[in-house]
Amino acid sequence: MRGGETSRAFARVRVLAQTALRPDILRMDLDAPFAAASATPGQFVHVRPIGALDPLLPRPFSVYRKLGPPGRPPKGIAILYRIVGRGTRILAALRPGDEATLLGPLGRGFDAPPFDGRTFLVAGGMGAAPLVFLAEEGAASGALDGARTEILYGGRTAGDLVAAEDFRRTGLPLREAAEDGSAPFRGTALDLLERRLRETPGPARVFAVGPEGMYPPLRRLLADRGVRCQISLERRMACGLGVCRSCVTAVKGPSGRAEYRDVCTRGPVFEQEEVVFDGLESGH
Repeated sequence: MRGGETSRAFARVRVLAQTALRPDILRMDLDAPFAAASATPGQFVHVRPIGALDPLLPRPFSVYRKLGPPGRPPKGIAILYRIVGRGTRILAALRPGDEATLLGPLGRGFDAPPFDGRTFLVAGGMGAAPLVFLAEEGAASGALDGARTEILYGGRTAGDLVAAEDFRRTGLPLREAAEDGSAPFRGTALDLLERRLRETPGPARVFAVGPEGMYPPLRRLLADRGVRCQISLERRMACGLGVCRSCVTAVKGPSGRAEYRDVCTRGPVFEQEEVVFDGLESGH
């Protein structure tokens, strides 16, 4: 299950629903069967209200879910977003029946074939968006099963865990963490991962999505454990096609030195060991 060179399309789509999961976090359902037909977990789409020129650039959003009953062609996709500025406020004002433009699916997603060891989906805050899609698709295909897969979902408070119910619907075990102690586990999603790795020794792999500050400590946690880990980077991907070069990130090249690659086409999902997070890893 790897999102790669899929067909992409640009089209007008209708808003099917807007659901407030919290005053500043919404889920938007879009009538986009063409995107749903080819989207894979970890990919993203560009969404923009019809006629909106301010802000000029569209916004990238991870595909959160496919819409429709199991076993039938999906009728659209859902995105999860937080209101953080003018662009997302305009999106939040859309109502069912309103139109937007959508480009996608874009980028490369997760590589998640069946695996004999433990699988941990580690979501920090809004990092839940692509991991809900991964959990649903993996559970439906059998690539992820409840006996060997756990979802570790963390936030500052239990109120940050807005995707918890959608994670539960996948049937995969969910463990919730909050830094203020308001969830069953007190601490971060990484604290919870460290505990579960100690409690369940053996082969393991990790799919992690969260704020970029989460990734260096995750690398240190996994450094000597032989655990494969894939992460998703968040960038302002203005064109989504690798043309504008606005979303480059440093990765380790064949010689070990840093090279720059577009997140929108090389990623947004990367193997964690290939990403350079600071100057100490650049090879200079």
